[in-house]
Amino acid sequence: MLAFKAILVALLQISSASLGTSRSTSKPCRSVAPSFWPDGIAVDTSYKAKTSKLSRFTLNSRSRVATVDYGTERAGLPFFEVVELEKPVQVELRFSEAFIYLKEPWSDGPYLFNTGQANSFRVETFNITQPGCYKSRFVQGGQRWQALRLLTDSFVTIRNVGLESTINTVEVRDLPGAFSCSDNILNDIWKLGARATIDSCLGKSTQPAVWQIDPNNGAYVANQRPAMTIEGHSFTNYTLEFDAFIDRGGFWWAVAQPLALDGLHIQLTGEMPSRSSFANTNNTVTPPNTLLLASGFGFVNQTTLPSYILASTKIPFSVKEKTWYRIKTVLGGEGKLEISVDGREVLKVNLTNYAPGGKPVSTTGPFGFGAWQDQAAYFRNAIAYDTANKSVIYRNPLTGPETLVEYGTQENLGTVCLDGPKRDRLVWLGDFYHTSRIIGASTGGFNYTRDERPPIREEDLVPMGKAAVVARQQHQFHKRPC
Repeated sequence: MLAFKAILVALLQISSASLGTSRSTSKPCRSVAPSFWPDGIAVDTSYKAKTSKLSRFTLNSRSRVATVDYGTERAGLPFFEVVELEKPVQVELRFSEAFIYLKEPWSDGPYLFNTGQANSFRVETFNITQPGCYKSRFVQGGQRWQALRLLTDSFVTIRNVGLESTINTVEVRDLPGAFSCSDNILNDIWKLGARATIDSCLGKSTQPAVWQIDPNNGAYVANQRPAMTIEGHSFTNYTLEFDAFIDRGGFWWAVAQPLALDGLHIQLTGEMPSRSSFANTNNTVTPPNTLLLASGFGFVNQTTLPSYILASTKIPFSVKEKTWYRIKTVLGGEGKLEISVDGREVLKVNLTNYAPGGKPVSTTGPFGFGAWQDQAAYFRNAIAYDTANKSVIYRNPLTGPETLVEYGTQENLGTVCLDGPKRDRLVWLGDFYHTSRIIGASTGGFNYTRDERPPIREEDLVPMGKAAVVARQQHQFHKRPC
C-alpha cells in the first residue's frame, strides 16, 4: 500500500500548474515573451477560416467574432490587449485544433478524461472592465485556431492577441534533424511528426500550477475537472466534509473515484447573480441553485467518455456567492448517498437503484475538488471518516503548498512528453517509445529521455490493459500578470 502511494506521489510530481480569475495590467501584451502570434485574423459576424494580417480590430454588435489562425499547432497561456472600450464588456475565448469545431458549444473540448495541467475546457470567458493586457492563468494546448466573441453590447478594440509559449518555440525548419525526398506528401508527413513532437514535449517548470493555495482560504480552483487526492485510493463507505466558498458560479467535487476516473461527480451551483454571471452561461447544464449528481466523466456526454446524470435537485434555500458553506457527503453501506449543506439535507438516494452504463455504482475510491467552466471556488478544512465507526481516515486544511503535490496540481517538476499536443490524455510509456525515436530524428531533445523524474522500476508501473501508465498528464495553467 505504501509503495503504491509512493509511486503515485512520484508520478504526480512529473508535471503540474496555479490559477485565478482573469485580470489586466497596464503593461503592453507585446512584452510577453516568448510568444506565439497569429498568422492572420478575420473579424465578422461568425467564424471565418480566411484571415488576413490585422494589427488591431474592433468587436461590436455588427461584427462580434474574431477568428485567429496561428498557422500551425501551438500551446500556451492566452492573452490579448484591450485598447479601447466604452463600458465593461464580456469576451469569450475558444480554442480548437480544427477550424470546424470552433462553432461547437464546447469547441473541441472539454477535456474530462483526466485532470490535466491546463484548462479542462476549451472555452474561457473574460470580464473586461478597463484597457490593458488580459491573460489567462490556464494553458491551452494544442490548437491552431482561436476565436474571440463579444457577448454583450457596446464595443471593444483589441490588439496583440497571442499565446505565451509553454512549449519550445523552435520551428520545424530550424530543427537539427531534417528529412527531404522527391515526394512532397512524405515530406509533409515528416514535418507533421516533428511538429507533434515539439508540441508534445514539455520542459521543466513550463506548465504552471492549476490550483492556488491561500493560507487562510485554502485551495482556489477554477475551470478544472476535480483533481483527486492520492491518499484515498482504498477509501470505501466514507463520509467527506469540507468548507466551500463560491467565488463565481458554483463548485464541483467528486467521490468514489476509481483509477479509471469515472466515479461519482457532484456539482453545486449558487444563485448566480447577474452582476457576476457571464452571458454565455449554460443554465441547462448548470441551472442556478441546483445540485447535480452524475456518474462517468462529468456532466456532458462525449464520444467514448460517457456521463450519466443520476439526480438533480433544487436547493431549498439560496446558495450565495462569497459565503462559506459546510458540505457533507455520506457514502454508506447498501448504496446510501446523502449530501447536506450547512447541516440541511439536499439529496438522499440509494445508489443501488442506478446502473450507469450497465454497471453498479461503486462507493470505493478517493475524492477531489474542481469547478465547471468559468466557475471558481475555495475549498478548505477537508476531513473524511469511516461512515460506520466514525474513525478519521483523512484530514487536510488545504492551506499549505504540500496540497498541490498531494492533488497533483503543482507545476511540472521535470521534463515529460505527452501522447499528443492536445492536453486531453495521459503520459503512456508505450507512446513514449515512439516519441523517443522521433526525437532522435528531429528535435534532438534528448533531455526529454534523460529527464529528472525519479527512477521508475518495472514493478512500480500501474497496469492498464496492455499499456502502463507512467504518469498523469496534469496539464493546467496559471494566471500571472502580463
